[in-house]
Amino acid sequence: MYFKRDTPGSTLEDALRSMHPDYLLLDSFVLDAALDDAQAARQNPTFLTIKKSELDAFLAKYTTFTSIQSQTYGEIRIYKIDWAGHGSSLLPLRPEGNHSWKPL
Repeated sequence: MYFKRDTPGSTLEDALRSMHPDYLLLDSFVLDAALDDAQAARQNPTFLTIKKSELDAFLAKYTTFTSIQSQTYGEIRIYKIDWAGHGSSLLPLRPEGNHSWKPL
């Protein structure tokens, strides 16, 4: 969100590529900031938002998905990022013994 403010014209993918994380963790606070274009246009410009279409496109292209339940934060979505672009956010993951993730 801050990257896009500092780099006009950039996308969510540009911001994530600059950091190049291996995982993306999303909780309800982040998901509530993902707005479609019409919602974002009505939002206060100082409120931090993410374009839902950019988030959905990035997740579909680069990630595999799993989620966990937290008593404190509710559902936490964990996305493993494959920067080669072979993601499938429909494939759930399970933890391996060495802390890596593998499709079920």
